[in-house]
Amino acid sequence: MPQDSVRSEPVAEWRAAFGGCRSILEALAKASDDDGRAAARMWWVACMSAQLNACRSKHNEWKEQAAAELPKQLQAEHTERAVMLPGFEPLAQCILDRGAAIGVNPAVTLDHVENEGGRQFAASDWKRAVGEVEPLRRNLQLGFLRRANEQGFLRRSIRRASDGGKGQVSLAPSAAEMDVDELRVCQVWMYGLASRLTACHRAASEFAIAAGMVDPNSPLKGYDEERWDPTEPPWQRMEICVHTQASKAGTEADAAWRPKF
Repeated sequence: MPQDSVRSEPVAEWRAAFGGCRSILEALAKASDDDGRAAARMWWVACMSAQLNACRSKHNEWKEQAAAELPKQLQAEHTERAVMLPGFEPLAQCILDRGAAIGVNPAVTLDHVENEGGRQFAASDWKRAVGEVEPLRRNLQLGFLRRANEQGFLRRSIRRASDGGKGQVSLAPSAAEMDVDELRVCQVWMYGLASRLTACHRAASEFAIAAGMVDPNSPLKGYDEERWDPTEPPWQRMEICVHTQASKAGTEADAAWRPKF
């Protein structure tokens, strides 16, 4: 048998297995949390090992252990137990070895899928969340930050833009140059944004409790300025989450706060 033919057989087998497990890679790309990503990686290893001849016996051993130790219908929360079974490490090593034999690094492949999928998800999630809080941003800025309006924050009602939006909003050139009034108004918007970002739901909920919100969907209701302290951990965790998601989406939160009217 020609040498090229011998070399092509493992490549063809790998490609066939890879194609058969493509749906799991798609799930990895779309996973929005660590549990989902870990589960997708585990299932991809299991899927590949089931289809590669050299790894099938190891797959069957791990599968028997899983059947004895884990629920019949595995969920994301069972991932850690599944990968801690004695048969999983030999199974995973078999995948690495088969990949190395044809010049493929499965770990790099999974990292690429996860990172690229995460970037696309973050960009889509950010765009959606910013769009959902756009009415809030406009109302807050038009109601509280008009140049001609000198009353204190939250001592005036939000005026609807019935005048065609003729009042000019006064914003600092950058986040670092915000005065106290703009900072307080921006905080309300950032909370709204955090509450809509998938990765920040928990941080936003924790801050809502810390701020004593009467209704998390109406942050101005019962507003207590002292409990919106930007130096306190609940706020800082939420703010960091928002900035992190903005970075993953390839942008900055400040760009969404001060777009042109």
